[in-house]
Amino acid sequence: MLRRLLFSVVPVLCVIGCDDESMPEGATMLAIGDSYYDFGEKDVSPPNQAADILGEIVWNKAIGGTRMLGGPDAIPGQYESGMWDWVMISGGGNDVGPVCEDNNESAQVIDEILSEDGTSGVMVDLVDQIIADGGRVVITGYGQLLPDRGDFLGCEDELEVLEARGAALTANNPDVLFVPLSDDINPSEPGLFAEDGVHLSEAGSAVAGQLIAQAITDAGQ
Repeated sequence: MLRRLLFSVVPVLCVIGCDDESMPEGATMLAIGDSYYDFGEKDVSPPNQAADILGEIVWNKAIGGTRMLGGPDAIPGQYESGMWDWVMISGGGNDVGPVCEDNNESAQVIDEILSEDGTSGVMVDLVDQIIADGGRVVITGYGQLLPDRGDFLGCEDELEVLEARGAALTANNPDVLFVPLSDDINPSEPGLFAEDGVHLSEAGSAVAGQLIAQAITDAGQ
């Protein structure tokens, strides 16, 4: 069972904002990332829905528009040390979004986030910090994109590479799970997408939340 502890302690995915939400009492899970975790109401976001399924409480600190590689409210900086059982991470889309049409630049950006073998990069540094603090990690990929979207045109290959590298990272560490979303969230189910064809609708967030919760359950919580 998860510990229940009280603590005292260029297009982008949504618009950068400010995280003014305080930690909910009894939180055992933390979520950091971009607007894949912070689009619309947070209480129906993928991390929050996963926590509800598991009967846990999550502090969702994700901020739309943020990146792995610097910028305001960069995703690694959202992390706050604590006795977290699980830390959920979504990120990388806003880093590759502006450079998808330049293969060389997008390849360099992806390498900085996570190497091909999943052993180095900003994501690895973040994961190592979380594990050193005693937590376990769930990284989620992105769903596919609707063809008639306005943003992230030509980014399919880059998002696929990010997904493959996230999976490679898990092969190197038993305390890290990678949850791919592209098989379950795809254009065959347009109702899983928000109107922009990029972000998730409430139904899409529910699917993602179920996949995250199932992965954690399968890992023995």
